[in-house]
Amino acid sequence: MEEPEYLLTYNATGYEWFQTKEEMLAFIEENQLHSYEALYIPEAFEVDFEEE
Repeated sequence: MEEPEYLLTYNATGYEWFQTKEEMLAFIEENQLHSYEALYIPEAFEVDFEEE
């Protein structure tokens, strides 16, 4: 299964991941969102922060 690459954050606490830009834009239109941030994240890396 392919990982989602588009992250949409909205209304300060809501977020959704999408496989395609078109899916994300359809979600924005369907839900009549006006305040949101859309991010394209093609690769994700898990980072382990250890306190030294």
